Amino acid sequence: MKIEKFEVSKFVIDIAVSFAPENEVETPRVSIIFKSGDEDRRIPMKVQKKDGKILACGKYDASQIFYGFTPKRIDISFVFSNARDISVEYPSDLYVDGIKKRSLHHYFELTSLERSKAFAGTLLNLLSMPFRLLPIKKNRILFLTNRTNTPTGNLKAVYDTITGIENADIRLICNKGGYKDSIHVAFKFFYLYLTSKIVFVDDYYHLISYVKKRKKTSLIQLWHGCGAFKTFGFSRFHKSSSLELYSVNHRQYDYAIVSSPEICDFYAEAFGISRKKVLALGSPRCDILKDASYKAQKREEFFSYHHHL
Repeated sequence: MKIEKFEVSKFVIDIAVSFAPENEVETPRVSIIFKSGDEDRRIPMKVQKKDGKILACGKYDASQIFYGFTPKRIDISFVFSNARDISVEYPSDLYVDGIKKRSLHHYFELTSLERSKAFAGTLLNLLSMPFRLLPIKKNRILFLTNRTNTPTGNLKAVYDTITGIENADIRLICNKGGYKDSIHVAFKFFYLYLTSKIVFVDDYYHLISYVKKRKKTSLIQLWHGCGAFKTFGFSRFHKSSSLELYSVNHRQYDYAIVSSPEICDFYAEAFGISRKKVLALGSPRCDILKDASYKAQKREEFFSYHHHL
């Protein structure tokens, strides 16, 4: 690995690195890893092949890399992958310090879409203020989804499992659709989201990106997919329809549950969260595949329908 460029101007880190692999790499992928204390964030770099080398570059706003705090110092390393073999991390001596928090004028540098999101977030947080004065119910568990009007997949698997817990105050908000479709449940959301001890989601839930969660509430992303078959969230950085570096989408999760250890890094990257927050506990909806009675029932149903086999 060779550092081709490293410039820091105000808030922006402008960086480029190159790799000279011994063998041809069909689909190279390079990510940059920013570390500050116990927190880390992995972000894709823009990659191209040039003169037999793999060149990766990117510009990153140092004040927006981490969610909820401005670091005093950021250390930098890189990950190279050919999308087949195990990724290899390359340490470096590069770091950035003296980082300051963005001032108010940053708002006017945002795109019109991001400005509208920032305004909506300010308005919704003001409306939710009275609910922040209420105590958090230690036994309250909230399930949220915009995907369907009834629980499905991983959300349903966890919901069905814990409904038998004695004295648990289990709540559910299911409303299929986008941000506008969530407006009619906003005050119900304020009350339950800001008084629950644990909150489960199974996809991107719009309102949690606008309403800041309370510190004593644990927000857990169950996600609906197994494995990592496509880019999503921040893993699309440098591509069309990607999230901006400073977007709050996904970054407030305390934990994300994924199907295997091999994909933890990719989900950390996609959600913009620290690697330690991604737990390879398996997909809850797949637990039923270990149930002998369930398998026997499905086998019987299959052969009764396909009796010619």
